[in-house]
Amino acid sequence: MNILYVSQFFYPEITAGAFRVYETCKLWSENNNVTVVTTYPNYPKGKIYKGYKNHLFSKEEVDGVNVYRIKSIIRANTNKINRIILYLSFLISAFLNTFIGNIQMKDYDVVVGTSGPVFAPLFAYYMAKKNKIPFVLELRDITFIQMLGTFSSKNSMYFKMIKALEMYLCKRADHIVVTTKSFKEILIEEGMDENEIDVVENGILINNINHEERSKDNILKFCYAGTVGISQDIKGMIDFFEEMKIENKEVYIIGHGAEWESIENYIKDKEISYIKLLGSMDKSKVEEYYQICDMGIVKLKDSNEFANFIPSKLFHIMANKRPVLYLGPKGEVTDMIQNNDLGLHFKNGLELEKYIKKFESIEELKNSLEQMGNNAREYTIENYDREELTAQYMNTLKKVVTRKAEDKGEYSKASI
Repeated sequence: MNILYVSQFFYPEITAGAFRVYETCKLWSENNNVTVVTTYPNYPKGKIYKGYKNHLFSKEEVDGVNVYRIKSIIRANTNKINRIILYLSFLISAFLNTFIGNIQMKDYDVVVGTSGPVFAPLFAYYMAKKNKIPFVLELRDITFIQMLGTFSSKNSMYFKMIKALEMYLCKRADHIVVTTKSFKEILIEEGMDENEIDVVENGILINNINHEERSKDNILKFCYAGTVGISQDIKGMIDFFEEMKIENKEVYIIGHGAEWESIENYIKDKEISYIKLLGSMDKSKVEEYYQICDMGIVKLKDSNEFANFIPSKLFHIMANKRPVLYLGPKGEVTDMIQNNDLGLHFKNGLELEKYIKKFESIEELKNSLEQMGNNAREYTIENYDREELTAQYMNTLKKVVTRKAEDKGEYSKASI
């Protein structure tokens, strides 16, 4: 099958969306022809990665995937205006490159558009409609729900515009793929047909993770690796550890985002020495830090809207055989880790301190955490292996292409 996949983010960018698209397309390309339309790697600092230039259009092949990179107005991920400029310029550039012939259809069978950001799928929808082939909308996030979680007003013009755009795409998609069961329920409440929505959860390529046993010293080490933005409320995470009056602790913060400078100043003003700000780094380096830590942190703002979100960093932590310290609202993540003994969830640092003091020694505590880590690794293998999830996704695409062909009375390549 010939697949066109439109994504704002792609390899080698260090973000969950880029990981999902890259790993999915890499696996699909083993038996299919896959082309990705994306921009030049720049996330999150707004600087083009070494080896790339912001040309109008270029082609490359990445692990069997055809990659079309197009020019955009590069901006750092530090505020809403910068993000809108980056995202809209990508959309405009995609249309421009189509009109001048750089991007052509080449007999594609299906177009997938992934969101967020929500603007990229508009181009995917255009390409599908123009060429009368199926359009599959992938929602890794539901943007208008995320906006409510960061205290955007339902009455604001920006919120209304984003929700209208998101629902416009949902109603015009031949099929929708979401990453959590809760997202599917939200869309059904918004009037979408449940039969037109499939859940393909995030996961990880398990065989790529070479976990090691942690060192059993007397220091409790925690690692957060991900976006440092409003949705994550990293300041709240710092306050959590400040409440926990345990001296032998270290916290590593890896990543970047809109709140990075603010967090840097906050730590400096409070003269906190046990928190190490490490910035962005390659995925393999992140996993090295997971190896030396006792727990990996998943942090979300404590808002009911985020109860539906399952951050993909959860699977990276668990695949590395580390238990999860979840700091966020009760929901799908808390159900998962508590029902399967994969980690811990506390509202504040005092609760974690009380939990730690139940153990007679740090060694006993670390042995308990190690067992949770073993559970986490096994649970991830059984439920979140990217290879199996990608095969499930491919079955969805074949179903959509076959149905569209039958509606048109045509022969379908997906039936081969």
